[in-house]
Amino acid sequence: MKNKNFALITSFIGIAALFRLFPHPPNVTPVAAMAFVGGAYFTKKYWGFLLPIIALFLSDLVINNTIARPFFTDHVGFVFFSDYMIPVYIAFVLTAAIGMVMHASGMFKKIVFGALFSSIAFFFITNIGSWMSSAFYPKTFAGLLLCLEAGVPFFRNTAMGNLMFFSVIILAIEAIKSYVLKPQAA
Repeated sequence: MKNKNFALITSFIGIAALFRLFPHPPNVTPVAAMAFVGGAYFTKKYWGFLLPIIALFLSDLVINNTIARPFFTDHVGFVFFSDYMIPVYIAFVLTAAIGMVMHASGMFKKIVFGALFSSIAFFFITNIGSWMSSAFYPKTFAGLLLCLEAGVPFFRNTAMGNLMFFSVIILAIEAIKSYVLKPQAA
């Protein structure tokens, strides 16, 4: 049963990573759901961090060297990693940790609170990271507020996308665990 659960969760993380490669509205991706599901459902917590991070990194490699390649004018050749990714990965790890904390919660709480908390964490971490690393915003409190304000339209998409992907993935996992993987009575 444990191997089937491991395969189930790994499959959903892999499918979510592949989904990033298809056209989508800005910030409407299953990235947070990948991290949350890893944290909430893997019994060995290191898998809850490791497999979602590997999936994110591999999908980033593809995206950064194909779809997003024109944005890396300062990189020559293959884009392995870029500074902009650091706040994203920090938010990703925090989302996996939120999943670990909420693993015993009911399905509704996992979906609503997991999606909300991860959206808020992503918003603040990535916008503060953008403010710190970009020359676009002054390094003042007013500059930080300006950066946060510029991120508000993306927050709506992030929260709606997270709510959608958390719902679909968590409901699918729970349904498969209940109806397909449930232990057979002897």
